[in-house]
Amino acid sequence: MWLEEIAKTDFAEFLLRPAVPGMPLPWDIFIPAPELLKKEWMEAQRIAALPVLENSPEEKILYPDVAKNSAGRLAEEKSENLRKRIPENTGPVFNKHAGTKFWVGMRFDKKNLARFISHRDTMRHLEHILRILAFPAAFTKGYSPHFILSLPYPLPLGFSSENDIIDTEATADFNKNELMKQINALSFLQIISIFKNPKKTRINPEFFEYSINLPDQNNLDKAGNFKQSWSEKKLPQKLETERRGKHRILYPYADITDMQVKFNTLDIRSKESIDVQSYLIFLDINTCVITRKII
Repeated sequence: MWLEEIAKTDFAEFLLRPAVPGMPLPWDIFIPAPELLKKEWMEAQRIAALPVLENSPEEKILYPDVAKNSAGRLAEEKSENLRKRIPENTGPVFNKHAGTKFWVGMRFDKKNLARFISHRDTMRHLEHILRILAFPAAFTKGYSPHFILSLPYPLPLGFSSENDIIDTEATADFNKNELMKQINALSFLQIISIFKNPKKTRINPEFFEYSINLPDQNNLDKAGNFKQSWSEKKLPQKLETERRGKHRILYPYADITDMQVKFNTLDIRSKESIDVQSYLIFLDINTCVITRKII
């Protein structure tokens, strides 16, 4: 019965729910790193108000009073609570005089509990935070203009990321350090740098590095054999596997530019974002923690 209930439940919602007698805890049934998942689940139980946007699955757990308030009233209360978190010693952020539009790039880390927030909810969360801070964002044109904001390299649920990228567009100048301080006071993400690009060009990464932690020796041996075969050019040009019922074709020599096995970690470097999950399915590796770093 509990498997049927889990199948109908959003992963993040199940992760954040309290323990129920007779029902397994999250780290007993989800494959990736049960010992780390247990730690994060315990951390989630202590979180009273993770800043997420209205009507997301996580909100039902994080904001139990959702049924007592209208969506608009709840959004107003949450926004006010978030504003109170802004450090008092932050100085002026935005220039009142609008100028030429320019691209703004942000680098951020998404770790711990945040790695279980979906790509879409992460974007909505960022837009919510920037609206609270009155960020001078540019909007699209047309019948339904919307906030220009992009996370160009989405990650599967459960992946951690380092040095990830946010692209947006501003219509006025601002203080980068003060903006970063205020966002970090409100967000479950950690902004590590903000830079302006007057030439209106987006960030172009040089490499993507995937660090795959393999606590199990059997999986580590599989990774070592794969690395050796790749290094010795013994792999075929195409590898075929199946993920989520779909046929996948992998190109190991086109996708991967470098690969190392160090201690209990498989490190893969590529010039583009690749389907690491399909590679792990091909290798029959089912217990791991994956972190992607963009360089």
